[in-house]
Amino acid sequence: MSGARVTPPDRRLTRTLRHARLLALGALGALAGCAGTTSAAKNARHATPARELRIGEGATVAGADPGEKVQVTLLAFMPAIPGGANDHPEFDMQYVGVELRLKNVGSAAYGGAPSESVTVSTNEGQRSKRAVLSEGACSGSFSRELEIAPGASAQGCVPVQIPVVATATTVRFAPSGSSAAVVWSLAKPRKAAQ
Repeated sequence: MSGARVTPPDRRLTRTLRHARLLALGALGALAGCAGTTSAAKNARHATPARELRIGEGATVAGADPGEKVQVTLLAFMPAIPGGANDHPEFDMQYVGVELRLKNVGSAAYGGAPSESVTVSTNEGQRSKRAVLSEGACSGSFSRELEIAPGASAQGCVPVQIPVVATATTVRFAPSGSSAAVVWSLAKPRKAAQ
């Protein structure tokens, strides 16, 4: 049988070439992975605010329709608000108020019901329930029906219900039908170490 016999140096060369090919494939895979990661990281940066927003600060968020863009500012959070004589929260719930200013910075009219866009989360992981008040600071039509022309703004209060025993931690505004959102922290800022 006259088969060629591989000598030990040839085996080392074969292994070295195979190893080099594997390294080259791994490097190409890593580069492709980095490109995907970089793109994903860029998208994440655009979707997430760079810092945590606080009361008094605003951010711009796109609506569901082309040209809809609104700058939303959380003006105040009211931890307990009374309703009118005929307003009663659900059992073990309380009314809280979210005061917002919305400025249309887009090219199309912005419309909707802010009550459908606002969510208050609590320290116990619950999310707020909608509320409609007949009297008081948060009883106007702002929360139920709103249309803002390009360049115009509106300000008002949105009432919601959270459990009596819970503490509100964040306010989230997400326009109906849009995947974009703005989130504010209600936690008190920490004092710098001295």
